[in-house]
Amino acid sequence: MKFFRYFFKSIAVVLVVAITTTGAMAQFNNNHKSHGQPSKPSSGERHDAKPKPSSKPKPSAHPKPAAKPAAPSGNNSGLTPGSDAPKKGEVNPEELVPEPVDETFLILNGTDEESRLDKEWFGGQQWISVVTNDENGYRVTSYPNWCVINDVSGAGFNLECSPNAGDYPRSGALEVRSTTRITMMTIHQAANSTDIVVDEDSPSAIINNVWFEKNIKENGEKKLLLHLDFNVNNLRNRKFKVYLYFFRDDNVTRLTDHSGTEICYIAYGTSEFTFSHWDDFKIYVNNNLFQKAHNFKKQCTIDIEVTDEDGNRLGYRRNCATVDK
Repeated sequence: MKFFRYFFKSIAVVLVVAITTTGAMAQFNNNHKSHGQPSKPSSGERHDAKPKPSSKPKPSAHPKPAAKPAAPSGNNSGLTPGSDAPKKGEVNPEELVPEPVDETFLILNGTDEESRLDKEWFGGQQWISVVTNDENGYRVTSYPNWCVINDVSGAGFNLECSPNAGDYPRSGALEVRSTTRITMMTIHQAANSTDIVVDEDSPSAIINNVWFEKNIKENGEKKLLLHLDFNVNNLRNRKFKVYLYFFRDDNVTRLTDHSGTEICYIAYGTSEFTFSHWDDFKIYVNNNLFQKAHNFKKQCTIDIEVTDEDGNRLGYRRNCATVDK
């Protein structure tokens, strides 16, 4: 009996120990899983078993766009509600600033347009009235070298012309300026002669003076520089030609080249005004032109003719300059 009693006690102790050990192992495995360590698979579990998918919802294949922020309640565009904003490249009419209009005027002898004053050959004084509303007044900026300006006041000035003792009429430009205006007047003076008549309504040219300089360099070449003081009348906005004719010292025989062709030189210009004046119209003549002349001895003389673009003569002056070889 004692034997069976000890036998059953031993079996009970073994069962208690086994149950306690099994509980402790289970608690140990649970603690390892909570710290992120993989638990040892049981005998009935595969080593390559995939983890179960998360229960979180999958993102949509077509996500909705984010809502736009609400527009501010105030009108900050500077435009009235319902109006269209200016397109790119356009100017807001409110930003346009009109350009100031020049309301000043400059009246010379009763007109603000280009005018003409005719003087007799003996000259004399002529009162020129000036009217302007320019706060800076006016000034005389140009006048012929045979005239004098004096007695200048806010109402005008005296123009005094010297006598014209030459055989040809002469003309010159009088220019008066304010800050923004220019008014021109052509002064035409008759010659001390009765055999020269110029039609005031027809195109014409008056050669006042001619002088020259020798061996002036232009573009690396030595040339004869001819200076011409002349007027062209009634040829506004039209072209003209200036012919230079070269003669022997007898002023009768034309200079010719070896083929017998008469030597001449042509310059061109344009008249911008009804009465245009040049006090120094420059003409450069190549020295080779004279070397071509086989009958150029010691001296030659120059005649000058001015024509319109069609070749109609406007003016002519004989023996205006004498050039030494």
